[in-house]
Amino acid sequence: MLTPDTTPSTTAASAEARSAAGRTRAPFDATLLPLILVVDDMVETRRLMRRVLERDRFRVIEAATGEEALRAIRSSQPALVVLDLRLPGMSGFEVAQEVRASPDPAVANTILLACTASVQSEVRSEALEAGCDDFEGKPFDIRTFAARVRGVIERGRRT
Repeated sequence: MLTPDTTPSTTAASAEARSAAGRTRAPFDATLLPLILVVDDMVETRRLMRRVLERDRFRVIEAATGEEALRAIRSSQPALVVLDLRLPGMSGFEVAQEVRASPDPAVANTILLACTASVQSEVRSEALEAGCDDFEGKPFDIRTFAARVRGVIERGRRT
């Protein structure tokens, strides 16, 4: 005996709905998540930023030097670069200038978020003049950092 919940039409309709839902749902593709390049000479800072950003569903790659950062920007085309300004060798300021001077629009238009412990207004001004799109001081707030990154990306896409 069939109950109202298991009538043939209800059962068939439920199976058909499940089947249709399975056909229309696209498989998860991690490459659709925004890619962030974290550039900092301190491995602990890179690890912390990676954990915070990955928890908020970003993909993260890392670089420890300005030279590594430029190679990664050219090869990976990240949605945003978190860029320490005080790097050994090529500074973050120099990285920003080189990115902005690139003849490749995909590189030249990379969104750059300066991130440094020096929060003096002159450093902030220098970072923006060098080509950074925004500025975040260190230590950063782990509760709001990923949202800040997402906001900078969204603003960058509108301009």
